[in-house]
Amino acid sequence: MLLVTPDGRYAYVASSYDKAVYRIDFQDGLKATQFTSYERDEPFGLNWDANGDILLSMHKRYVHRVTTDGKIKNIYDIKLADCPGANTLKPNLRGALDDPLNPGSILIMATNPKSYDGVVWRLTMSAAGGQSCTNVASAIGRDPNWIDAQGEATLYSRPH
Repeated sequence: MLLVTPDGRYAYVASSYDKAVYRIDFQDGLKATQFTSYERDEPFGLNWDANGDILLSMHKRYVHRVTTDGKIKNIYDIKLADCPGANTLKPNLRGALDDPLNPGSILIMATNPKSYDGVVWRLTMSAAGGQSCTNVASAIGRDPNWIDAQGEATLYSRPH
């Protein structure tokens, strides 16, 4: 995944293979430097948050809120928050963004690694660090293990 700064100077590139995020400087001869790296987590999705920080979706479990100088501000955990299906289906996290209607919450797009059916969750972190999660859209795809907020399976096209 790729994310470009609003001024066009830098691009951030997530590399699951390298377990790192690189920053490319367009004004310095396209120089690429390692922005962050991880021992186990695989960076996948990148998005700006409401304050200009980066929401970095790790492939399997976490979303990190990271400053543009690489400091982790928050770690959102889909298992700790008990997102529906997270523990049984072990979904792939595709992307996250700040929830515009619920301050303190993020929206996460996740897909089932076997069928690529997906779901959108709202993960909320309290001021004390507690996390909770709910379905906000509905199941996306055909897998009967994904359910919507009303507890019903719904069929949609694949999310990617």
